[in-house]
Amino acid sequence: MNIQSGIHHNHLLAIKSGASVRSINRWKATYQSQGLDGLLRDNRGGDFRSQLETADKERISQKLKDPKNGLRTYKEAQQWLKSELGIEKQYNTVRMYLKRNFGTKLKVGRKAISKRTKRRLILLKKLIKHARRH
Repeated sequence: MNIQSGIHHNHLLAIKSGASVRSINRWKATYQSQGLDGLLRDNRGGDFRSQLETADKERISQKLKDPKNGLRTYKEAQQWLKSELGIEKQYNTVRMYLKRNFGTKLKVGRKAISKRTKRRLILLKKLIKHARRH
């Protein structure tokens, strides 16, 4: 039987195996391009949480709570995990892990907002200084 033996056969294989037709097609394509080794290789990312010890989770929590040297962006968090804990994960994996487990919303203010805030602070200080004189 030909490996590309049509939709009808793929549908029957899906029913017998309990997998989707899409999975059957993907497995056939993998087998054609990489052989049996390609089918047996596990390319999934794995469970990020199971790689972390309790002490590592606590370090992450402390780093996120640190007001002076905390993590400001998910990219920064990704780099910190790699350098400090030796954990190399994709950006989205780190982002989703931190959001789900620590409720993070890491964002960096735009420069225009920062400049505006500084101008307002200077103006407020002037107003306070002026009010004290009178």
